[in-house]
Parts: sequence; structure tokens; C-alpha cells
Amino acid sequence: MPVMNATISTETEVGLLKQISLGIFLGLIVLLTIIGNLLVIGAVLIDYSLRTCTNYFILSLAIADLLLGILVLPFSLLNEVLGKWIIGQEMCVIWCVVDVLCCTASILNLLIISLDRWLAISYPMRYHSFATRKRAIIAIILVWFLSVLICLPPVFGWRKEPTDENKCELTDEIGYVIYSALGSFWIPSIILIIVYSRIYVVAARQTKQIAKQQAQLGEIKEEETPSVSSSPAIKVKDALPLRKLKKFAKEKRAAKTLAVVVGTFLVCWTPFFTVYILHNFVSVPKTLFKIVFWLGYCNSALNPMIYPFFSRDFRTAMKKMLSKIFCRWEKSIDNYRRSSGATTTRLKDASRTTTMEFYADETSRVELRQKKESRSLLDKK
Repeated sequence: MPVMNATISTETEVGLLKQISLGIFLGLIVLLTIIGNLLVIGAVLIDYSLRTCTNYFILSLAIADLLLGILVLPFSLLNEVLGKWIIGQEMCVIWCVVDVLCCTASILNLLIISLDRWLAISYPMRYHSFATRKRAIIAIILVWFLSVLICLPPVFGWRKEPTDENKCELTDEIGYVIYSALGSFWIPSIILIIVYSRIYVVAARQTKQIAKQQAQLGEIKEEETPSVSSSPAIKVKDALPLRKLKKFAKEKRAAKTLAVVVGTFLVCWTPFFTVYILHNFVSVPKTLFKIVFWLGYCNSALNPMIYPFFSRDFRTAMKKMLSKIFCRWEKSIDNYRRSSGATTTRLKDASRTTTMEFYADETSRVELRQKKESRSLLDKK
């Protein structure tokens, strides 16, 4: 019996240690998701130079990821660590709906971003004429509207009724599984791959064209006389390809950054949506499902890390924002120390004054008593 009790105790301690380690690891993912996306949102809102159409879409993407980190991931963490759902089936339905909403909005925002980059790469000189703020806002509204259409059906009954009150899982209704998987991931992913393939082809073709134009300009400059080559007309001809080259280079860098974002998205979400469909037809180990489930969530934590690493504009904006935050924090600490120091000094001065007044009062009392005694002695005599 003692040996059996010791074995049970050891197994309990190991299980508890695993749960604590899992909770810490998943908690870090939640914190990274919230803090990272808050930084991205702050950078776009504070830095005026980042207020472009593309960055409005990135802002919408960060908002979707932030909502996921605040409204979905804490409950997922709680469910994972405790091993059961403890806040009721009504909250379970809301949690599932918000989960699908945020993940779908994140994916569709990436789709809009890829289409925006295709336009910028294909038509670099005319891009700003049709990529306006109004059209960007309309596109973002459309993204969230489609996300709502995909996430709401379970609320109106397109789901199986739960058999266990302590479990909260994504619906197993095969019709909705296929509908949501196609709308949330597979169709947008196919379009993403096609669009980025077109971006690569257009970028390669335009790079060759610009290199050819530069070579031709070099030959013209060698043939022209000094007096002609210094004319304003030739300077304008030289400036046009140069301006186009700079514009194209900037859009190409942005496309590379977003290509990394899309590649990360595909790596994180493809396993989940594959298993999500397959587990309705074949048996999938629970551990595998949990791993791919959280791998998809990791995408929301990785997105805000990619922008500062690959984008100089975001890196600069975040540095400025963090430096301002730390400066204000240091100032507030200094002000607190000064105020607390002044308060301490005032208290010491007040205490010293009170002590001096006390001793002065005591001295005056003694002197007054001595005078009264001396008067009483004189009266007796």
C-alpha cells in the first residue's frame, strides 16, 4: 500500500508539473499575441507615415489577431490546462463563434493585402490613384461582413447538440465543417497562392524591363554631346525611369514582407484545416488535434514579429513608440520619487518643528511654575 500511494503521488506531481508547464507556454503565446498586435496597432495609429492603404489592411489584421488574443485564447488556455470546459455551453457557443470570426477575418485580411500588393506591383505609377482610403475602408468592411456570414450559422442551429456539458469543441456538423473550412481557409488560400504567383511573375518582368531601360539610357548618354545631355528634356527622361525604379523597389520590398506573412500563415493554418476536415471521416489523435489547433493560434503571435523584422518603416515606428513609452515611464517614476522625497522632507520638517514646539512649551511651563512658586514664597514671608 505505501508503494502504491507513493506511485500515485509521484504521478500526480508529474501531471501537475506538466499542466503548469503547458499553462506557462500557452500563456506566453497569449501575451505575445496581445502585446505584439497592440504594438502594430499603436504604430499605425501614431505614425502618420504608416497611414497607407496597405497598412490599413494590416491594422485590420492586427485588430482581428488582438481580438483573438483577448476574447478567445484565454478561454482556450483555461480549457487546455483544466482539461474541461467550466463556464457553460452558452459561453461555449459564443467562444466558438468569436474564434471562427477572428480567424476568418485574419485570413481574409491577408487575402485583401495580397490583392493590394498585386495592384501596387503591377501598376506602381497609378496605384495611388485607385487605392484610396475610402476604398480601403469598404474592403475592410466587406472582409468583416464575410467573416460574420461564415461564423454565425452555428448560432442559428447549424451544429450538433453537445453530449457532455464539460466539453467545448468546434462543431462536428459535417456540412458546416466543409462550409467554414472552404470559406475561411481553402478558397482564400488558393487565391492567395495564385495572386502571389502573379506578383512574382510581374515583379520579375518589371525588373528586367527597368534594367533594360537603364542600359538604354546609359548608351544614349554616351552618344550625346555634353551640351545636349545637360538639357532639361534629357534630365526628365532620366528621372522618369529612376522614379519608377524607386517606386517599384519600395513596393517590391513590401511584397516580400507580406509574402513572408502569407507563408507563415500557410504553415500555421494548413495542418489545422486539413485535420479539421479529416477528423470527421477518420480517427485523429487528440494530441495531434491540440497541436495543430494551437499552431494555428501561433500565427496571430508571429504576424506582429514579422513586420518589425522585415519592414524598416514598422521597425522605426515601433522604436519611436517604445522610446516614448519608456521616457514617460521614467518621468513618472522620477516624479513619484521626487514627490515622495518632498513628502518625506515635509514630514521630517513637520516632526522637527512639532518636537521643538513641544520642548519650547515644556520650558515655558517650567518657567511659569517656578515663577508661581517664587511668588507664593514671597507672599508667605
